[in-house]
Amino acid sequence: MLRNKKLSAMISFIMTIVLLATGLCPFYNAVPLEAAGLDNETQVSASTPGEEIISERTESSKTYCLEDGSYAQDIYIGAIHYKDNYADDSEQWKDIDLTFDENN
Repeated sequence: MLRNKKLSAMISFIMTIVLLATGLCPFYNAVPLEAAGLDNETQVSASTPGEEIISERTESSKTYCLEDGSYAQDIYIGAIHYKDNYADDSEQWKDIDLTFDENN
């Protein structure tokens, strides 16, 4: 019985490491805004702590403003945002809507 518990714990640990390494599980990392190259103007654009900073989106990441003046970035292995025109740098990234609509 003890052997099975150790094996189960080891498998859980390995699966957690694999999920974090592959990006299937978002990695939450708080970093001061200045260290990330974000200025106070960017911080102000996220009016509420915990709110996403839309201007810092990429195709596969979201950035959030935190209460302590740092930010957190969720990075995914696949696309979570899209653009209508990928050549247009001024266009904002939009959320990919995966809501099922049985009428379409």
